Amino acid sequence: MVTIIPYGYCHCGCGSKTNVPKKTSSACGQFKGVPLRYVHGHHRRITGQLWEARDCGYKTQCWIWLYSLTTDGYAETSKDHQTLLVHRVNYINKYGPVPVGFDLDHLCRVRRCVNPDHLEPVLPRVNIRRAISTKLHTGLVAQIRLLATKGLKHREIAELFPIVSRRHISNVIARRRWAND
Repeated sequence: MVTIIPYGYCHCGCGSKTNVPKKTSSACGQFKGVPLRYVHGHHRRITGQLWEARDCGYKTQCWIWLYSLTTDGYAETSKDHQTLLVHRVNYINKYGPVPVGFDLDHLCRVRRCVNPDHLEPVLPRVNIRRAISTKLHTGLVAQIRLLATKGLKHREIAELFPIVSRRHISNVIARRRWAND
């Protein structure tokens, strides 16, 4: 059952009456004569269900965070005036600390997912390469280098791979990019 909280009462569920602003401040989302949604400081309170199980196309269901997100779209919460990434907290609670120098990669590719089973500790360069926006992968890098060893010019190779620039092709061949592959 969903409880509908009327305006004029705090939406965190505490039941307190909220203030009515005397002037408009659109930057703060306050409008003269319209009751605030929360009592000061209560907007950070988390009540009810924290996440929702949802099928997002991965092997198992994602746990989609229902509260605050970072500007990059990752689930966040705060504790003792410190902002925490929820997926990291869940991973640490289940599997222990993330190895030093490693990032947690969302295997499901859903940043709002906080399911610790969808996370894998990887080196930052691996995490970046796995990103949706990454244009090359290890297979394409191997092909580019093979074509270069067969004598094709960088310009000719770049024409075969229009997803990246000629300069990037040159950097891949010279191992200034994808150096360890």
